[in-house]
Amino acid sequence: MNKSKKKFLYLFFVLMLFGIVTYIYFQLGGICKKPFTTDFNQAFKSQSESYFIAFDFMEKGEKLKGSFVLTEKDQAKTSVHNFIAKKIGNDSYEIRICFDGERYEGQFSGEISSNRINGSFIPDSDLTTLFNLEEKMISVDIKRQVYTKPQKTDRYQKQVFDSVVVRTGIHFGSAEGYYSEYIVDKNTEPDYGEVIKTVLKKLSKKSLNSFMSIFSDRFEDNQRQDLYMDIYEPYNDTLKARPLLVLIHGGAFLIGERQTETIKYLADKKAKEGYVVASIDYRMGFNPASPSSMERSAYRAVQDARAAMRYLVHYAGHFQIDTSELYVGGTSAGAITALNLAYMEDDQKFESTDGAWWRFQQDLDCIDCSTNDYKENFSVKGVINMWGAVHDTSIIDHQDQIPLISFHGDSDCIVPIDHNYPFANLDTSVTQYVLNKLYGSRPVHEQLSKFGVQNELHEFEGKDHEPQLGTESYFDNKVIEFISEESKNFLYKCLIPVAEIKDVSKGYNQIARYQAPAYPNAGYFWKVENGVIVNQNPKLNEVEVIWLEGKRRGKLDLTVVSAVGVVGDSELKQKLK
Repeated sequence: MNKSKKKFLYLFFVLMLFGIVTYIYFQLGGICKKPFTTDFNQAFKSQSESYFIAFDFMEKGEKLKGSFVLTEKDQAKTSVHNFIAKKIGNDSYEIRICFDGERYEGQFSGEISSNRINGSFIPDSDLTTLFNLEEKMISVDIKRQVYTKPQKTDRYQKQVFDSVVVRTGIHFGSAEGYYSEYIVDKNTEPDYGEVIKTVLKKLSKKSLNSFMSIFSDRFEDNQRQDLYMDIYEPYNDTLKARPLLVLIHGGAFLIGERQTETIKYLADKKAKEGYVVASIDYRMGFNPASPSSMERSAYRAVQDARAAMRYLVHYAGHFQIDTSELYVGGTSAGAITALNLAYMEDDQKFESTDGAWWRFQQDLDCIDCSTNDYKENFSVKGVINMWGAVHDTSIIDHQDQIPLISFHGDSDCIVPIDHNYPFANLDTSVTQYVLNKLYGSRPVHEQLSKFGVQNELHEFEGKDHEPQLGTESYFDNKVIEFISEESKNFLYKCLIPVAEIKDVSKGYNQIARYQAPAYPNAGYFWKVENGVIVNQNPKLNEVEVIWLEGKRRGKLDLTVVSAVGVVGDSELKQKLK
């Protein structure tokens, strides 16, 4: 055979092969090419006891082109198949399907829209045989699953509200104590030495019948103190569940009130950022002539603060509070109280709270056994410590994974930033008799860091106690604004839900299962790349994913929206081959 004939035959066979391929291509309309789409995140989905199907299409005139997956439940991987729906009459379509390289046909009568498919599908005999279909006509009513990823807002990051509503004088409990407020001139730094002298003068006026009270911390006539709180809320807020911040004023457990300027300033700021803020009373006063009396006073403050928290949790619905988002903060003695509220357990309380007959001191009972009868349990998610301290850093252990932000002047002589006696500006030969050393913000910071707990320490160089106070005006604006800004950023970090994705699949070659932390009333928005989510539901923190055959890698994205409207994001990359 000469060369010209060989070339002719070669060209003939090439043209014939091209004609066959072209014929098949046009007959099937390119239906067995590569998938028209592999994105099934907003697809139509349906499942029976044995099968799961997901499909989506692109609208293009009289012809709809799309892809689908059809697989048995619990199958680890699946292939993508194509289909074409050609309109041949009113609400009537000719369906062509390419499944595993084979062509099948059927007829559909009914509605096909971008959001719903409702009607009847009649498969051809080959398709009926392939899937062992018992019915010749299959009723179809499927809606597209559309879950829009929520957008982040400025709430909690900026002052998104213009004004605040304040409810004052809300009674939350009562208990025996000296007093619940001691108002001093707000424009002057209190002289704690003079305050102590005033308390001693009051004690010295007691009659001989109450002589023992001079050396104890008993109260005259079982005097009970009614305790109140003020609630600050954003005006015209529509959110039904909001984070709570409880603020506790300072004053060395001797002076102060819930409406101090610093507390009001911070409460107003945080309410405008979107929080419910409560400023609370607590019992104050101690006997300087009685060892451990100040320690016992600090314990009564913790009991009252916990009682206030229990009250707010009990009435969370009334105040529209999300009880999974509870925060506490305070200044000076209020910060000491906040730290003890968050980290101290019953078995870590001061020994002096058990009472001693030789000191004429009664047992102060358990940490949640005072002030009111509400029994609600609660957990604090974060603490704002403004120049506070603890009696022993051992109250913070590896179980106390509660984030903290601390602010402290490095020249504080009232509450030490390190480990020292409080009231260092007074005669220590006297104060050591009634006071114990405290662990300030530095050792507290070190203790939390040792256990890997998120915490920050901001020191003010050269600043004494109450560093936010100014000399020419009430506030040092630079300091108070810094505290407000940094505490805002800290609280927002605490609010962001952890969207960590864990692979909880049961084994190889089984459907993949993934799980995120469960949050009360949260929304979960999953998105997959090179896979199909089977049980998409915003209320579920767990999904099943069928991965697509032939793909090297897949990715699962998750957006969690907490009940208070804060968004957290995460992703998990999965090797498929």
